[in-house]
Amino acid sequence: MEPKIVVQNVVASARLEHGIDVEAIVKAFPGLVFRLKRSRSSVLIFRNRKMVCTGAKSEREATGGLQTKQ
Repeated sequence: MEPKIVVQNVVASARLEHGIDVEAIVKAFPGLVFRLKRSRSSVLIFRNRKMVCTGAKSEREATGGLQTKQ
C-alpha cells in the first residue's frame, strides 16, 4: 500500500523589483503582511525586496500570490 501524501502548507519566496519603505508602514514587524482573500494565504514583504508566501495549499496557489503585474 502506498502512503497517502497530503500537502499541508507551502512556503514560497520571491524578490520585488523595487525597494519599499517598510519603516514608514510598520514599526513592530520588519516587513508588512499582505493577506490574500482568495487563497487565504499571506505574503510577507521585506525591505530587501524578498517576499515569502505562507498558508498556501499548493505551489500554484503560492506562486499566484507572489506574482506582480508590471
